[in-house]
Amino acid sequence: RASSFFSIAVGVQLTAIQTLSVFRTLTLTWVEPLNTILRTTELVTFNLGIVRTACLFGSDPVFEFASRQLTPILCVPVIVVVLFWRHRQDRELNLARETCNAVGTVFSAFYIGLLKSCLAPFVCYQHPEDHGA
Repeated sequence: RASSFFSIAVGVQLTAIQTLSVFRTLTLTWVEPLNTILRTTELVTFNLGIVRTACLFGSDPVFEFASRQLTPILCVPVIVVVLFWRHRQDRELNLARETCNAVGTVFSAFYIGLLKSCLAPFVCYQHPEDHGA
């Protein structure tokens, strides 16, 4: 029961943080400390620029997009390894069911960030010279 409660609480908090990150995309001037709070939410929405990946891998937009999309998918092997280790400790654990539940919880928790990242290439901004960008 405690682990279920913890999973639900973390999922609700991640959803709230990701919802806050959507407000950051609005073209408003945010005052401090709200600006700092909204800027820190970018990590949960797979904005890998906040951890400066361009310093390591260069500034390639395709790589940045692919890494944002693959981040939740790369969580799946970690979940499988952790659950397999747990299965070795407790043989009554249904590994397939627990894996599906854990992966579903991760994807549910990161849904807003994943969707925001997925739609990012389709966002157009007004160019200063009236050209679409």
